[in-house]
Amino acid sequence: MIAVTHLFRKPGEQLTGSLALRIKGNLGVIGLSSGELRILYSRDFLLDDNVIHGMDWSSDNRHLTVLVRDYKTKKCQLWSYSVAGGEPIRRPLAMDVAGLSLSPDGKLAATLRRQSRQQVWAVENFLPR
Repeated sequence: MIAVTHLFRKPGEQLTGSLALRIKGNLGVIGLSSGELRILYSRDFLLDDNVIHGMDWSSDNRHLTVLVRDYKTKKCQLWSYSVAGGEPIRRPLAMDVAGLSLSPDGKLAATLRRQSRQQVWAVENFLPR
């Protein structure tokens, strides 16, 4: 799974932006101008039951929000990581969901609820200020 920020480059200038990667239980961000990889989360498969089911960038590209699901309890959370580093802000969700897409203004999140009937939810005020 890959989430790309807006990429910018003027003729003769270096490419800037960030690329988020999820590979084999690891979540990382690559600074495209530096090429530096920073690991935000690394899953210990013996102790950690969380699985990443979606991710998207905030509108200002300063936070990466990740939808995480505990595959044993089926409880979901949103984890918001600052690209500057530090611990994520974790918010529990009241339903079992998959996938994640944030609105351009950062006020709404779209996801898919895991159940037999279809519903649409609008969630507000979930990103850090």
